[in-house]
Amino acid sequence: MRRNPKKKRVATGGVGIAFGSHGLKAETAGEITSNQIEAGRRAIARYVQKAGKVWVRVFPDKPLTQKPPEVTMGGGKAIRQNT
Repeated sequence: MRRNPKKKRVATGGVGIAFGSHGLKAETAGEITSNQIEAGRRAIARYVQKAGKVWVRVFPDKPLTQKPPEVTMGGGKAIRQNT
């Protein structure tokens, strides 16, 4: 990444088109889920039909999960009594 002291970090590698003649580029940083990727791929494939090919070059490798809302903090080990 190239660093400009007056601006945020800007990616300079891997920003070109590797396959095809058109592409989409994100303007801001963010997270995308596998469902969002699949919905976008289906919409694009439906639009181009059999006239073009679609390559998806992103992979959702970071899990975006949370604990269920009914789980309380703590708990730890259960106390075992000798009887």
